Amino acid sequence: MTEKEPQRISLREQLLFYRKFIWSVFVHSAKASLVGSCNKNIAPEEVVHKSSNYGLQSSEEINRYLEQKMGLQIKVEGAENLPPEPVIFLLRHITWWDSIGLPDVLQNRFGREQAFSFLTKQEYFKYPLFGSALSKSGQIPIDRKEKGGEALREKMREAIEKIQHDVLVFVESTRMPPGYWAPGEWYTSKPVSLGKIGAPLVPVYIYATGVGRKEFQDPRKPRNRIVRNSTNTIIFGKPLEAAQIQDGALSDFIFTNIKKYELSAGQELGVFDPKKRKYLNRS
Repeated sequence: MTEKEPQRISLREQLLFYRKFIWSVFVHSAKASLVGSCNKNIAPEEVVHKSSNYGLQSSEEINRYLEQKMGLQIKVEGAENLPPEPVIFLLRHITWWDSIGLPDVLQNRFGREQAFSFLTKQEYFKYPLFGSALSKSGQIPIDRKEKGGEALREKMREAIEKIQHDVLVFVESTRMPPGYWAPGEWYTSKPVSLGKIGAPLVPVYIYATGVGRKEFQDPRKPRNRIVRNSTNTIIFGKPLEAAQIQDGALSDFIFTNIKKYELSAGQELGVFDPKKRKYLNRS
């Protein structure tokens, strides 16, 4: 069957989606924030487990809406590369869907036992309901100005060893256009020694046809595009064991393993400076 061409949707359809999105996040955040409030004897691990399930339900609802109403197709390549134990996923933050859709895909559709712990901007933890839900579900606050350190590694190690979560790391500290890399951004230039945590590192690339380069011709335009008939392809690379990571080798690992999937998806590689809001290799 021939895939349909991505199409823009009407303002009414956008508003209907955002209503669904906001309502789903609000309801499940409220439920997650209440876990353990009435029962003080509940184990901390059980609080994390129940709170994470509410986040998973929200992910499932949003994916189902996009598939049924917007014609989204979700494809997965390389799922056989995932080991059964908790891992650290390394991926680029290209679309708003990256962190919303992955839990449903991996846990519900592929039966992966581990929930996710995301490295999340610490400002989000200050939001009413949503911040409490993040804390109780085992998400990891990050001060992006500090760019990692031993305290961050310890939080990630606790998520992996104590609550048996996969940890998801966006290798750049800001959302970036497909095919473009930000110079001097966090993990690409000053990598945390993730190999010391002891979990396998798995490179991931998400190629979304509905979020292509045309959406980024003017970096000042909104990036949260909702497009009909989009295909989101998730590519999981082969894991690299922590013992294979040498000091200073993580940047090479990220570039080698994620960039090759961008090239195979037809993305032209370039450089985008998020501070100057411009493409450095364009006139």
